[in-house]
Amino acid sequence: MRESGQSMRLPAGAGLFHLLQRVRDEAHRSAVSYHLQLRIKRNLKSLLDEIESIGEVMKKSLLKVFPNIEAIAGASMDRLRA
Repeated sequence: MRESGQSMRLPAGAGLFHLLQRVRDEAHRSAVSYHLQLRIKRNLKSLLDEIESIGEVMKKSLLKVFPNIEAIAGASMDRLRA
């Protein structure tokens, strides 16, 4: 019986080895995607915070409708008012 903390070697061609690799890779991909989304939201909010005439409610509304700051900047005044 192995003690906790000891590593275990698996043959490179073993099915369990490949399964563990895929689980690791998927967990990493998911974490990277999540943190990227958080970074994008944080950066977008900071740009909207610099505009004095936009309050919290308006910022939330804009973020629900437009995917990014470029979309907000390129929108017509009629679209922004809607």
